[in-house]
Amino acid sequence: MRAYIKTSSVVEFDDDAPSYCWVELTPEFLTLVRKLQGLCKDHDLARCAAYCYADGWQGVNEDGYSIEGETLIVTDCGFYFQCYRKHEDIPIESSHVEFTPLEIAMEAARSEGRDHVFFGVDEEMVREELEELAG
Repeated sequence: MRAYIKTSSVVEFDDDAPSYCWVELTPEFLTLVRKLQGLCKDHDLARCAAYCYADGWQGVNEDGYSIEGETLIVTDCGFYFQCYRKHEDIPIESSHVEFTPLEIAMEAARSEGRDHVFFGVDEEMVREELEELAG
């Protein structure tokens, strides 16, 4: 199952930032997220961070810039990604994906025979971009 997640730059008028990233919701990824969530809850932490790559960021390959410093940030109720464009210090962050809505979305996708879920992303825009890249 793949999740497409809305992203944005923390700078208000950065139109060059990727508009979404995606991550494969593998059992290994979900286990890592749950372990980090447990650390947050067990130790009253606001968040835990681990170097962990989103599987892709929209616009990165075709626009010629690269991403570095990708971090998975987990809170007691969800997760998000953060990265930087290479040679820049302005963070790009994904939307915060909460666990309960994620579980509901994954179950709905399975029951509908889909292998993807969307969080804050225009589903039609993603489909059109993927079709263009497939060419």
